Amino acid sequence: MESVTSDPNDKLRLKQLVEEFAALEGRQPRAMVSSSLPLAGDERNEETAVFLSDLGFNVDVGPYFHSERELVSNATENDVDVLILSKVNQLNQTDFMAKLKDVLREKGRSDLIVIPMSSDPTTTPLSASDLSRKLETALSHLLR
Repeated sequence: MESVTSDPNDKLRLKQLVEEFAALEGRQPRAMVSSSLPLAGDERNEETAVFLSDLGFNVDVGPYFHSERELVSNATENDVDVLILSKVNQLNQTDFMAKLKDVLREKGRSDLIVIPMSSDPTTTPLSASDLSRKLETALSHLLR
């Protein structure tokens, strides 16, 4: 992300959605930040985790370099609502995401929202404003 903060209006809207979620569910929304690549940018995961925490999310940081099953197991054990993948191997992204969705369905967690941040360590990840828009969509979906 270009920084840990996004547009103040985006942040305010997201905080309001988080508060709506908490009022409806009786708990804060939970997000997990993880990566499917080894040693993939601790700093980016930390920035994303802080950004989410500032919005009011409870945040878990998942393991690096995991299989789809391990990731879903971790997300399920922690009752995660939104899974943010900081890195997905570009060569296997389509296959990884398809397998991830299959495992989510198999485990009864097809409701879990997955947001990939970047498909390759050399590409630019989602900006804070892009992530904000995706989170707004995710929270709106969770509030239905």
